[in-house]
Amino acid sequence: MIRPSHLSKERLLSSRSSSGSRGFTLVEALIAIVLIVIGIGGAMGAISAGLRAQTAGRFYSTAARLAQGKIAEIESSSDLSPGVTEGDFLPEAPGFFWTCEIVEQPELTGLWQVHLEVAHRAASDTRSVSIDTYLLKREP
Repeated sequence: MIRPSHLSKERLLSSRSSSGSRGFTLVEALIAIVLIVIGIGGAMGAISAGLRAQTAGRFYSTAARLAQGKIAEIESSSDLSPGVTEGDFLPEAPGFFWTCEIVEQPELTGLWQVHLEVAHRAASDTRSVSIDTYLLKREP
């Protein structure tokens, strides 16, 4: 008698065991999804921190440049006197403003103490940079 099945018993068993190793189980797929979500969350946190650092760096760079220019302007002024002055940096740097306090130091004759603060007012907060220096008094 001729059997219509050309598959042997061993071949059927081996094909069943190898078909079970193809593909992913539900648990493996869920673990992969969880790892991807954790990775995306970490990447988004890193991007957010990078943007905040870039914004802070831009502020400090601009504030330092503006403060350096203002100190140079104060140094070249021939009529320094004690007191507080303030102003802004329009139109060069909108949102930035400065406050300068000049104090005569009795224990340091011949010197002015200059305190300059450059700040930027944003919607959520105000950041500032301060510079303190001493300038020689000029005789009129």
